[in-house]
Amino acid sequence: MIKMGISRTDYIIIGYKFPQDIKHKETGEVFDTWDDKYLPYIEGHPEAGYQMIVDGMTDKYLMFGEVLASSDESDGFSVQALKINLDEIQDLKERAQEIFGDYIEDIGEQKHYVFSHYS
Repeated sequence: MIKMGISRTDYIIIGYKFPQDIKHKETGEVFDTWDDKYLPYIEGHPEAGYQMIVDGMTDKYLMFGEVLASSDESDGFSVQALKINLDEIQDLKERAQEIFGDYIEDIGEQKHYVFSHYS
């Protein structure tokens, strides 16, 4: 018998929430989150600047932005003051527009999100 575990990470992020099945405005192709060019965002590489978090369990969301805090899998959040330097995320909207502009007509303004992510 194989036992599978579920891991949970809680996030506080400033950025964007998109449906996971967004389609290209012209071709109708679904956005491919697993395309190699997006892996640095999904894997959280520092040079990517921002992170992409994909709901692989229920396909409800695709988050993109600056992770302000994330929890420890076993302990949740520790008490912490969030440091939000808006100067460091000035290009967040432009980067989101570059990546998702062919799929979303108007990406809107960035928002703060708090959510639990299961994988």
